[in-house]
Amino acid sequence: MMKMNKATKREQYFKFIAKMITIIIAIIACGIVVNFLRIPEGYKIAISIVLVVVLFILAFYAIKKELSFGYYECPNCHNHYIPSYGKAIFSFVVFFKRRLKCPKCGERHWMDKRVDN
Repeated sequence: MMKMNKATKREQYFKFIAKMITIIIAIIACGIVVNFLRIPEGYKIAISIVLVVVLFILAFYAIKKELSFGYYECPNCHNHYIPSYGKAIFSFVVFFKRRLKCPKCGERHWMDKRVDN
């Protein structure tokens, strides 16, 4: 039963990532299409601003949702923890790693995202 739960959570996480990537590509495509339409420049600017606002809202939602899946593991002391929303927003991200400060050992590391809990 536990293995199924881990697999289900991992599947949900990757489905969420796939949905976010699809939505971001759709928003960028809409922005590109808007620039080729024959409408007044004021409308193009307004639509572009709305698309950027939607993209930012989506990004903040994605960070909040991403924090609810799993935890991060410190490579130095193997401490498991979930960073706060503010720390997650302002940390560097490369694929499934974040540059975070471990609350246990106090050192900054590239921490792996673990979804198996």
